[in-house]
Amino acid sequence: MMKLRFLLQVLLLVFIIRVYAQTRVDSLLDSYFDAVGRDPQKAMQLAFKALEAARAIHDRHNEAVALECIGVQHYYRGNYADAKNYLHEAENLYRKDGSHKGLASVYNNLGLVEQDLGNYSRAIACFSFALINDENEGDHRGKAITLNNLGTVYLYRGEYDRAYDYFKQSLRLGKQMSENEAIANALNNLGLFHLEMQSFDSALYYFRKALLMADADSDLYGASIARINLAMAYAGLYLFDSADLSFEQALPAIELLSDPDLEMEYLIHYSELALLKKDYNDALLKLLAAQKINNRLEQKKKSAEIFRRMGSVLARSRDVEHAFAYFHLAKNIAITVGLTPELAANYAELSLAHGIHLNYDSARYFMEKFAELKSKMLVNAPDSTSIAPIQTAAKIDHPRGFKLFLNIGIALGLFWILLMLFMRLARKKKVDSKTT
Repeated sequence: MMKLRFLLQVLLLVFIIRVYAQTRVDSLLDSYFDAVGRDPQKAMQLAFKALEAARAIHDRHNEAVALECIGVQHYYRGNYADAKNYLHEAENLYRKDGSHKGLASVYNNLGLVEQDLGNYSRAIACFSFALINDENEGDHRGKAITLNNLGTVYLYRGEYDRAYDYFKQSLRLGKQMSENEAIANALNNLGLFHLEMQSFDSALYYFRKALLMADADSDLYGASIARINLAMAYAGLYLFDSADLSFEQALPAIELLSDPDLEMEYLIHYSELALLKKDYNDALLKLLAAQKINNRLEQKKKSAEIFRRMGSVLARSRDVEHAFAYFHLAKNIAITVGLTPELAANYAELSLAHGIHLNYDSARYFMEKFAELKSKMLVNAPDSTSIAPIQTAAKIDHPRGFKLFLNIGIALGLFWILLMLFMRLARKKKVDSKTT
């Protein structure tokens, strides 16, 4: 009887420890997703804690999720080598776990890393692998995201027909699913495609449809992005009052969301409008405010972009000394991190700045450097100094339907064993009392 009681206590302890440990891993990952975008330092700490907790209970799937979270945080910061290392670790675990959803997610994030580095062919390969896994999983929502990513990288390569085709495929899929978020994303990307083509009226058409979709779905984030994009389309038509109004209408939702990434994008794009209006002081103030936000986010790619844009504003306002200081600061960040597209954009702006100030030899030199990098990334790529699409990294595979089912099964199994042992012990006590 003592042995039976001891066994009962051990099994009960194992049951409690397992359930607590699994709950802790899930809680840490949920907290990570809540912290993403708002508190990068906290997000990174939570991802490492989740990794440690998952390894402690040999939870391979959540270990992969945590590794991917860490990789994405390094991606945000511009630590691309570290990002790739963690993402590849996650890839290996997802493969062992047989998780097509996880593989699709990690390949999308690897594709975004390669895209930032200007390795467009590698990015396409990653997104293509993601698409295969989306199809194997039957994940139509994930497939819509991947199709948008493929469209974006083909747009960067200058393969406009293929880019347009992928965006259209994503739109059709979103409509088939009746998934408003997927539809709005595809509409925004089609608008950005027409913005790149300088077909501003067509861009307005798609951005308005995206805004209607976001408003109907009470999607504040989607509506904010649509309004920012609308503002840039109006700016392309030199309808500055309409552009200002669109930015003003976007602001309340952006403030309500308290998303620093979105706030930064808002300020960067608003500075572009100020530059077109030749309000150089306002453009600089907005860029300085954006960099102040970025000081907390520690995103090297954004620092390089913001400093380059500041150099461009100062060059146009004839502040040559400070303009070149910011250009070279941005260039050094781009070289250190390996941001080939950003470096190409920097050389293009430096060439233009030297041309404005009649330094033709220097202008020619930087234009040749720009052309050299463009040919490296592939010919016919679009002008990197144009307005870039507002993107977010691919969403990490966090849903764990099968895993949750498995854990519930284990818990119920242990509970059943405990119940049987308890009933057996109770019967034994009853028999003993009768014997007495």
